[in-house]
Amino acid sequence: MCSNADETLCHYCVNLGRCSERDVQSDIVLTQKDNEVKKPGDSLQLTCQGSGQSSAGHSVSDYWMSWFRQEPGKELEWLAAIIPDSSTKQYAISIKGRLTISRDYAKQALYLDMNSLKTEDTATYYCVHSAIVLSQRSNEVRKPGESLQLTCQGSGQDSAGNTVTAYYLSWIRQEPGKSLEWLAEINPSSGTINYASSIKGRFTISRDNSKQALYLDMNSLKTEDTATYYCPVDTMRKFML
Repeated sequence: MCSNADETLCHYCVNLGRCSERDVQSDIVLTQKDNEVKKPGDSLQLTCQGSGQSSAGHSVSDYWMSWFRQEPGKELEWLAAIIPDSSTKQYAISIKGRLTISRDYAKQALYLDMNSLKTEDTATYYCVHSAIVLSQRSNEVRKPGESLQLTCQGSGQDSAGNTVTAYYLSWIRQEPGKSLEWLAEINPSSGTINYASSIKGRFTISRDNSKQALYLDMNSLKTEDTATYYCPVDTMRKFML
C-alpha cells in the first residue's frame, strides 16, 4: 500500500472498461513494477506492461490507454489518455506540462513520465485499457429540471468465467473541454454505494445483477450535467464468494 509519507509514490495496474458499442471479451493482462519512492523535484517513469489478447485477437496495443491516480482520502482523478497509434493525447489541466503519456506498440507498454514531482503527486496510479463488455444506449436529450435514467448493459464473461456482476461498477463523466469526473460506484454483493459530493442527492446508482445492468438515475438536471457518461467495470476489485 501507499505510505502516508509525502515523498512516496506508488502505482498499481487495473483493468477499467470504458463504455463501448463493441461486444468484447478480454484476456488482456496489465502488470507493473513495484512501488516507487521519490523526492519532490525528482523525475519518474511509470510503466504498465500489457500481455495476452482479447477474444477478437486484439492486444492492449489496439485500444485507448489511460492513466488515473487516487491520492489518499480523495476521489479518483483522470490524468491522461492516448489512442492506439499515439497520434492523439489528452491531458488533465492539473498535470499538463509536467506529465507525459506515451506507449510502445511493439512492446504493448504504456508509460507515464513524471517531471518536477510535487508532494501532491503522492498517490496510487492506475493504468487503464478500454476493452470491457459493456454497451450503452444512444445519446439522450433532456432539458434542465427533467429526469433521466442511463443504462449500461453487460454481456459475456472474462477468462475466469466471471460476468460483470462479479465486479465493482462505476459511473464517470466528462464535460466538454474538462477532465473526467468520477460520480459513483456500487459494490457487487452488498450494494454499498459511494457518491461524489457534486452529485449526491440528485443522482442514484443501482444495478440489476440478474440482467447484468447498471443504472444511473439523474434528477433535477442542470446545464452542467451535459457530458459524456461512461460506465467502468473495475476488474481489480472482484467480489469473492
